[in-house]
Amino acid sequence: MTKLEDIVFQGIGEASMCWSERPKGVFDSTNAARIGDEIMQAIKEEMSEKTITIEARFFEHLLACLANQKFIHEVNADGMSEGIVKVRSQQAAMQAAIDDAYRQSMEFLMHGTPIEWPRKKESK
Repeated sequence: MTKLEDIVFQGIGEASMCWSERPKGVFDSTNAARIGDEIMQAIKEEMSEKTITIEARFFEHLLACLANQKFIHEVNADGMSEGIVKVRSQQAAMQAAIDDAYRQSMEFLMHGTPIEWPRKKESK
């Protein structure tokens, strides 16, 4: 069992004793386990849709790699065909998105500022 599962299942057991007078009879551990399984399934579904968990030190390493890698160069239209200029312009836009993601990620790592992707375009 994971730590989260331990907390959920222990919480169910503890909640079953939250009466002013202790209940009598036999505790239905099978039913309690079913409830715990349903809670864990709901948590897993929610997390799998929206959450990626990564250790802070690994995240920091990925950010350092991102900061040090520049695969996309400045667009210099001199002597380039129109098609190459278009591709390079698209690459420059992708590099800007990468740089923006890096800045947001560093803010998150340093200050806990939430990250929103894709970033909403600012209205002019």
